[in-house]
Amino acid sequence: MFNNASMNPSARRARRALVGLALVLGLPACPAKPTQEFQEVDIDLQRFRVDVAPDDYAIGGEQPLVTIVVWSDYACAPCGRTWQVLKNLSEDYGDDLRVVFRAGTVPGFQHGERAVEAVFAAGGQGKFWPMHWRLFEHPEDFSRPVLRKHAEALGLDVQQFLDDIDTGRYASQRIRDRRQATGLGLGPLPAAFVNGLFVLGFKDEETWHALVDRELVSARKLLQDGTPRSDIYAEFMRTAVVGAVTEDSDEAKRLRAERKAEQDAIKPELMKRPDPKLRYAVPSGATGFFGPADAPVVVVEFVDYQCPYCRKAHEGVVPALLAKYPDDV
Repeated sequence: MFNNASMNPSARRARRALVGLALVLGLPACPAKPTQEFQEVDIDLQRFRVDVAPDDYAIGGEQPLVTIVVWSDYACAPCGRTWQVLKNLSEDYGDDLRVVFRAGTVPGFQHGERAVEAVFAAGGQGKFWPMHWRLFEHPEDFSRPVLRKHAEALGLDVQQFLDDIDTGRYASQRIRDRRQATGLGLGPLPAAFVNGLFVLGFKDEETWHALVDRELVSARKLLQDGTPRSDIYAEFMRTAVVGAVTEDSDEAKRLRAERKAEQDAIKPELMKRPDPKLRYAVPSGATGFFGPADAPVVVVEFVDYQCPYCRKAHEGVVPALLAKYPDDV
């Protein structure tokens, strides 16, 4: 049995050519041992609408025949293996394939959210993919000091990188991906869509080749019928369903249970209360404020618009301070 993951791109292309020739001649693509188990393709025959954008982070061709959109988490080992397979596929298929990144994060799992925002922050400096591969190679720790070391190793502007993480500059991109995943009903990861066809969990390279090869046939039929290459994905999406996938399979239940066990094993980060005896450096930044700009006393207030106590402070405490100290606060 060939191990595609260990081959270089030229060897993998040669392997695919041999497989294709065998299929044309009606021969088995590779000899299977009687005890060998092959992964079945767990794929929904219905295409789902998965919107992509020109500024998405992606590898592969600009006008592909097959577009794979994949949600993954940097703390998820099967996600890391999946991305290695997809990287190999992008080398094998060249301009015919495009793999689009989506961040799959769990609400409240701060390490995972920080990792994704670190990758986006690196992307802001042109190093998205180097940071992406680096985090999958080192999934054990996404703390701020470790992320700083990654940024230093990649030659980033470290202070800008840390500022972007600390201020949540790229949180909106992470939340956008999560909302899209919620709309599609995604749970266990990795989760991918191949021209809109749903693929759940890790699949080996042979399985992915079978999926992509099948979609290439469909895409080339569209080309023959007059669809411009640049419109292939849009044509697949034209009749795709808008809505959530179903995840009632045994594989989905297994992946969901594994993910829950991983989350239960994670110790939550403990937040320390500020010490009232210490003075903290809290930059006010270019934000809105009440009172004179040169006031000798600056109060920095952290609020949540759904917090009733914040509302009480805003409606009662803050106006009282300003009324009592109109020139000093």
